[in-house]
Amino acid sequence: AGKTGFALETIWPIANLGIGGDRCFVTWRSCEEKKRRNRTIAGRTGRETMERMYDVAIIGAGLAGSSMACAMASMGWDTVLIDRHTFPRHKACGEFLSPESRGVLAALGLSAAIESLRPARMDTVRVSSGGVSLDIALPGTAFGVSRYALDDAVQRVSREKGAVVLAGATVVSLSPEERGYRIELRDK
Repeated sequence: AGKTGFALETIWPIANLGIGGDRCFVTWRSCEEKKRRNRTIAGRTGRETMERMYDVAIIGAGLAGSSMACAMASMGWDTVLIDRHTFPRHKACGEFLSPESRGVLAALGLSAAIESLRPARMDTVRVSSGGVSLDIALPGTAFGVSRYALDDAVQRVSREKGAVVLAGATVVSLSPEERGYRIELRDK
């Protein structure tokens, strides 16, 4: 059996990707093509679309999705990472990588990319209430790092590993087919 499967929303564990011949087909239509298609009568041909088969499609290119794309591409899977947003982008976030998450990111081979961002190191956390503060030691070193920079760095590594990143692409349909799934996209 070869590599196969499909990841949706990046929440399926890798073990649930499946075994067999399933693939996913990604169909990309630009806004211009969609406008042309909407103006044409059924039966006309020559629609300008782009289709490609991938082993894995990951929808959502934040930290979890980009990390999954990096992992899958590192293992030789033909991977596409899809997000409706363009990157890098600013995002409201605590910008905190716990000691536990650092271990996961290291296992994915992302330590050098994260270290290159020169994150702030944190060994304690301070809790304050009513003028009283309590410092609590963390179970290891945590990082403070910009999500803007972090998302960009992890996507860059996933591209270097071979993943295709389709940013600014909105998923408009997802449907099962005989040997996999078809994902239809449009420009944002």
